[in-house]
Amino acid sequence: TILAMEKKVFAFQPDAVFCIAHVRDEARAFRYLLDMPRELIPFAELREILERANIREDTKPRKAFRRLEPYMDDILRWAYGRIVELCRREKVLPVWICLPSEPGEKAPRKTAQLVSLAQQAGFVVLNLSDVYDGYDGPSLQVAAWDKHPNAIGHRLIADRIYRALRENEDKIPLGLTTSQQAMTAPRSE
Repeated sequence: TILAMEKKVFAFQPDAVFCIAHVRDEARAFRYLLDMPRELIPFAELREILERANIREDTKPRKAFRRLEPYMDDILRWAYGRIVELCRREKVLPVWICLPSEPGEKAPRKTAQLVSLAQQAGFVVLNLSDVYDGYDGPSLQVAAWDKHPNAIGHRLIADRIYRALRENEDKIPLGLTTSQQAMTAPRSE
């Protein structure tokens, strides 16, 4: 994600960058760090964390995962900080949106931890971990074996993001309130 931002995203001259996160993001970060040969990891900060965790090329995956776990906040703190730094350099608003990993999943402690890290980094934070509240999680999944949200689940996400953007118009000035007012205002003849 960070490499894509550095090399591609800002060429589109965005006004804002929206980072969607969920509690399983740390597992993705672990896989990235553990699967990639050390010399190909482009960030010295991440290579240094692997050194501190005493992870070598021949460390077994399960052991490497356990050794890296205490450094998860450091990894996310660095990643979030880097994203915000890149956005500020380009005068782009960094927005961080937290969604559940799957419909029906609740992880309040982990969510609070991630929200705190995102806020500390300087993101505008939209915690939408309540997006599926009041619904039966499995009924919003594609299938029992595919935990991704189905069409109704995606509709709930889209509606909740839109509502959060409108509620935070003062921090995320996208003109949604103005556009909505223009669409619903009676026309003068």
